[in-house]
Amino acid sequence: MKKIIFLLLLNLLLFSCARVGAPNGGTRDSLAPKFLGSNIDTTRLNVSRTVKELRLDFDEYVMLKDFNKNFNVSPPIKKIKKVIPSNLANKYVLIQWEDTLQANTTYNFNFGNAIVDNNESNPLPYFNFAFSTGDKIDDLFVSGTVKDAMTLIKENQTAKDNKMVVGLYKALSNRITCDDGFSMSVQASKLHYCKPQENKGPYYCVEIGFPNQEEALIAEYAEDIDNLRSTVYDCVPIEIVAQVIQKHSFKQIENDHSSNNRCTIPQC
Repeated sequence: MKKIIFLLLLNLLLFSCARVGAPNGGTRDSLAPKFLGSNIDTTRLNVSRTVKELRLDFDEYVMLKDFNKNFNVSPPIKKIKKVIPSNLANKYVLIQWEDTLQANTTYNFNFGNAIVDNNESNPLPYFNFAFSTGDKIDDLFVSGTVKDAMTLIKENQTAKDNKMVVGLYKALSNRITCDDGFSMSVQASKLHYCKPQENKGPYYCVEIGFPNQEEALIAEYAEDIDNLRSTVYDCVPIEIVAQVIQKHSFKQIENDHSSNNRCTIPQC
């Protein structure tokens, strides 16, 4: 009898020792990935125009979250052919392209909140990397107020939700002036609201901007219906543009002849 009781107590002891439980673990990782370095020289100056990739190294495995929504390059690089990581985490971010870089130009790679660690998705906030193909990195400042960022800002959003990047681009002036004094810009490229949204036409919809008078024919395409003279008009059919020109009598087009993004407008 004593032997049986002993065996029962031994079994209970062994069972209690073998219970499986979740480990307590340490504190939750709340730190963003740390940038360690890149394939670009530390001065980031006089970078060769033939460089075809940017590699950014980090202290832990990272992923790219909502990359297309967060990432942009200024000035734009058109032919990006590879982005790593894509599906699997890695300790570096790699961007490869086919373009030849412009001379004496500062390139700014802005990742927004795309770079996150693999474990807890802690973002490296508003990370950007700049280098120059010239002997200095542009550090000029432009101040202003964003009044309406493509209607993305809503009154019920908090300041934390209003994440955006404002870029500066060369203005491509294609402004039509008519006999009666009416004028408007007409443009089409990858940077404008047109169809196809490419740098080469023919186009069947174009972007109209900042007419000096209100024009009913294009009003329905306005971004800001309350300020028809201070807004752009998205994807206006070329037939409507021709009607506007005919209505006001065509006079001339003021072209930026250095641009290859000019669109052809029927001259009525």
